[in-house]
Amino acid sequence: MPGETVNSAAITNRLAHRELAVLALIAGIAAFVVVLYGSTFASMAAIWQSSDYRHGLIIPPICAYLLWRLRGRLAASELQPCLWGIAPLIGLVGLWFVARAVGVQVVEQFAAILLIPVSVLAFLGWPLARSAMFPLLFLVVAVPVGDGLLPQLMQITADISTGLLRAAGVPEFREGQFFSLPGGTFEVASVCAGLGHLIAGTVIARAHARGARAGPEGRSFRIEQIGEDDSVISTQRTDI
Repeated sequence: MPGETVNSAAITNRLAHRELAVLALIAGIAAFVVVLYGSTFASMAAIWQSSDYRHGLIIPPICAYLLWRLRGRLAASELQPCLWGIAPLIGLVGLWFVARAVGVQVVEQFAAILLIPVSVLAFLGWPLARSAMFPLLFLVVAVPVGDGLLPQLMQITADISTGLLRAAGVPEFREGQFFSLPGGTFEVASVCAGLGHLIAGTVIARAHARGARAGPEGRSFRIEQIGEDDSVISTQRTDI
């Protein structure tokens, strides 16, 4: 019937408009937090230029894509401010000020990133925040953290290298992170620790685990892991 067709089209348009409106609200809250704490996000973006943290450049687009996929569920959520969400919001703001005052940059960045999902919770309500929980919390992966693991990773790399050299019958003398071989002296430097690959692998594994929970109907998207060299880009296909 023509009338039923018109009604169906009108309902579809209203649902599409609501989906876009909800996504615009989330984007607006995120943009407000980014602008308000611009110096913190600028410091993160500067660190993302480092070879170990270039994965941070693709985290926001991935989160945006995941939210887009959830737009139907988000549009069906009831929008109502959450009063108890104000408490963690105030706590994170206080944590940001303390971290800023004492100069603990990583805590300052964590607080700024977490203000996005907590602000969504406080202003848009728990039902919507629960549906958008994974994409919003996935933003935390963009915080450049891991330098404290470098000494341990360098030690592990040196131990593995020692074992492989001995297994191959190559004479070696090791002193800390330095190796004396017949062909010269070598050092296990920080760039050899594999921090970048560890972080990128963790990001991909977390996204893949989310895809496994989503079931076989999940779509596929491509994650580009930028390697140590600017000219090397490896791509992994992940089901989401």
